[in-house]
Amino acid sequence: MAASLAALPLKKFASAGFRKAVSSGDAKTLQRCLIREFARPRDCLLRCPETSDSLFAQALSLKIAAPADSALQMLLIETSKGCRQRIASVCDHLTNRLADETRPLSPVAILVAADWLVRHTAEFSAEGLAVIYRRLALHNSDSEPEAVGDLPTRVARQILVEGELPFVLSLLLDPLRKSKTLRSHAAGRLAHCLEECTDTDGSVLSELLRNVNPWLSSLVRVAEWSDAFQEPWAGRTTVKRWRQAVECLASVAIPDGLMTSGADLPADLNLVSRAVSVAEWPSNADVPKLFKCLEKFNRRRPGSRSRNSKHAGPPACRQSDWATIAVMRNNHLPDADACSLDWDGSAHHLNLVVHGHRLLQGNWQVEVTVAGKRVTMPECFACTCWFQDNEVAFAELEGISNCGTRHIRHVMLVLTQHLAVITDTVTCSDIQSSIALESRLPLSADVTVSADTVTREMLLGISDQVVRAVPAWLEDDRVQHALGDFCVTERELVLTSRGQGGLTVPLVLDWHPDRHQHDADWNRLTVSEDRHVQSASHAAGFRIRMGPMQLLLYRSLRVGSTLRAVLGYHTSSETMYGRINNKGRIDPLVIVESDE
Repeated sequence: MAASLAALPLKKFASAGFRKAVSSGDAKTLQRCLIREFARPRDCLLRCPETSDSLFAQALSLKIAAPADSALQMLLIETSKGCRQRIASVCDHLTNRLADETRPLSPVAILVAADWLVRHTAEFSAEGLAVIYRRLALHNSDSEPEAVGDLPTRVARQILVEGELPFVLSLLLDPLRKSKTLRSHAAGRLAHCLEECTDTDGSVLSELLRNVNPWLSSLVRVAEWSDAFQEPWAGRTTVKRWRQAVECLASVAIPDGLMTSGADLPADLNLVSRAVSVAEWPSNADVPKLFKCLEKFNRRRPGSRSRNSKHAGPPACRQSDWATIAVMRNNHLPDADACSLDWDGSAHHLNLVVHGHRLLQGNWQVEVTVAGKRVTMPECFACTCWFQDNEVAFAELEGISNCGTRHIRHVMLVLTQHLAVITDTVTCSDIQSSIALESRLPLSADVTVSADTVTREMLLGISDQVVRAVPAWLEDDRVQHALGDFCVTERELVLTSRGQGGLTVPLVLDWHPDRHQHDADWNRLTVSEDRHVQSASHAAGFRIRMGPMQLLLYRSLRVGSTLRAVLGYHTSSETMYGRINNKGRIDPLVIVESDE
């Protein structure tokens, strides 16, 4: 052992005690030096969740845990249950495992050994600790296989193997010459991975935002180790990007998890909370305040209502063409109204949260039929319009299929009025062709549905909230014939419509408590151009009234030669969503100009 330790190359500034322990091969002196050097990091890491537990869960999902790791995993499970006598068993197991230099080590075994070397330095035997320290110093990760699988899996494996592993080893092996190379390599790979995963404003790729745990857990552990050892893990630019990515994750945080991932996943929320705690924030940042409010919200008595807070902050909205994600949120409170929309390929995922409760969640599907033939959806959609101010957030997606059918989707969240509008518009090249559309919006598992007996509206219940769903494209009275339907099938809101040349299908969702007591009525409006009434294949207008709130929704499917008029409002725009005030004037919320 003396010769093995003496062969380790030391830095010039290595402490005298450490230098003496290594040069003499004195395992006990080495242990005393490490106990003293790891004192502060040990205290910091012991306040963090057990790194080994989260690491094994991640390793199994990434399939990087070797068969020999199963025994170590079982010992760690027993230890986490409070069997303190198992600590010695884990120490012995790690010592024996790392002593055999003929057996390759998985990344998870290396990281668990490093974790335990800091947390339980004194529990190892002096000889065992020296064996582990030497094996870690000799480890070479250049031979690790490349990551395979879906994007979250590939990114997670790359961060863990190429970033977290060398960074952690660089901290443990800081007195050795090798540590500088390890830290430089880790910083470069972590910066590269973060750049590959996020836009310049920190917006996280939509596919990664739907599956946070695999890749985020490594970055959180790196930040926690960096904080514990007071050694930077990245440069100023990368740290800024990391903070912006955490801010993006915080914008989709709700009391039961992240609205972009599956329902009831508190582990994702806990992970983001840990990321928030170790990110470097300016003193006036809203994100840490949000998570303090979330903690208080989740500790409240069942049935109690949250109160308004001075920490509500401004709207938390963002959009990224590169990340294919749009997030709309009216404030930083736990009971915020929020919506996320992503368009990664032909699949669109829509999540709508009302007062902190999930209403819509999952894949927003659509099926279009032209002249009796099903139209293949465009393989790629683009966000052709994004608008946000203090009153409204709006996103427009557009795609054109191979047969020339144009498909436009709108999501608008009125940030101050507890109101959302979701619209599908389809236009085919032949104005005489029959066209049919079926759009499906996935309901959250806890939503209850009841249909109004007089109108075609539906009432959606979630917790103690009631959401009115108004199918504005259909006649409001059930006794009238309608070219379409609005129903619930297999936990999905199904919106159908039929026509010629083009269709506009707007759904209005309203959950304002003051308007719930008023009946709703709506109708299709006449759109005229140069004193000629336009057919639904050219333009469509709708008026919706819910108590004091009246909306005007206008869509142009084909460009006109002059201004068009709807309800006395003259426009050449492709889209105009607005409010009708109590004096009859129309106040636009969103205007989208025509690109033709």
